[in-house]
Amino acid sequence: MKTLETLISLLALTFAGLANEEMRPGIDKDIPLAEGIRRANEQFACVPPLTEEEVIAAVHAIKLNDPEIKEAIYEIFQRVAKERVLPKGMYFGRIQHWGPSKEGYMFNVDWKDLTLTPLPVGTKDEKIGYGYGFRLRARFISSHQLTNEERQTIQRLQELQDRAKNVEPDGAANGSQPIRSETNRTSSAAGSRR
Repeated sequence: MKTLETLISLLALTFAGLANEEMRPGIDKDIPLAEGIRRANEQFACVPPLTEEEVIAAVHAIKLNDPEIKEAIYEIFQRVAKERVLPKGMYFGRIQHWGPSKEGYMFNVDWKDLTLTPLPVGTKDEKIGYGYGFRLRARFISSHQLTNEERQTIQRLQELQDRAKNVEPDGAANGSQPIRSETNRTSSAAGSRR
């Protein structure tokens, strides 16, 4: 039953979008990279902790993972390596659970992302679009096969999400405007990215 409660909580957060606690304080200004990493390690209890070397190496590899990255986004990410700063609008995020897979497995994961979002948050920026997410670390920790009860719960939550996507607050049908069309999110590790 605890697994089911965890799954429901996870799906609720996933469907709600980005959890606000991942946004760093002072996102409207640059901060030193070391400070951003310290905060992320403290907030996420990273084991092993993120290091400047890991973050900089991943940022250097960003075009290897995404040759189509917009130049404006690429330049902002390169500031992380060149200037050792976390530019305004950029923050570390984490994903701890992923799935279900087509085969019916849920995964406990340790994924750390470096995300660039336009300011104010939720708007579309002329140069960076809706933002961009880059996976710095991708580790699979464990997995389990879904129970029938978990499958049914996921199906009900998916149906609710589908209905919510198709209705605007005033009841009008929603076109299909993506929330983060520029975001690059995959389960791949840095070096083979989405």
